[in-house]
Amino acid sequence: HTIAFVAKDGPEDIILLWDLYTKELGSRFKFDGLEIIEALAWSPDSHRLAFAGTGFGQRDIYIADTSTGALTQVTGTPQRDDYPSWAPDGSGIAFSSKSHGQFDIKLYDLESRRTRALVSSPNDDLWPIWLPEGNKIVFVSTRERINDLFVYHLEEDREYRLTRTISGVIDPTLSPGGSQIVLS
Repeated sequence: HTIAFVAKDGPEDIILLWDLYTKELGSRFKFDGLEIIEALAWSPDSHRLAFAGTGFGQRDIYIADTSTGALTQVTGTPQRDDYPSWAPDGSGIAFSSKSHGQFDIKLYDLESRRTRALVSSPNDDLWPIWLPEGNKIVFVSTRERINDLFVYHLEEDREYRLTRTISGVIDPTLSPGGSQIVLS
């Protein structure tokens, strides 16, 4: 029953929480050094927000605890990290990471605090979205210079192409049950 959104506070972004039942603004989170906040993603337990934040000259993935306001920096490398997506069980976050001029899909494990590559191709791999079962990630890739939809199966360590479009797709979103996908 809460909407999280980004607003401006002077030159910096802040996260605001709006309670749909009381129709009132709840918590407000401002993080020193983060100028831009984008790509908010609720954790499955709705107590944390993952997001891409830009500050100190680089873009990284962060987690904000919505009860305490505590901020955890998940990544901290010179590459651009973006589009976080929580695993359905809350154990990890898939995200796109740009290194050497291209985006790959990586997975951050919250327990071990380690990041590993999931999908790495000579092309851009973006917008990871977990399927509800937790063993597959849908993503967009530019394999033939056109954005198409793929699925990566974690248990098989294999990917499958889902579309072959003429104009390309971006920003996939799943229906609540995960049985349908809408694309831009």
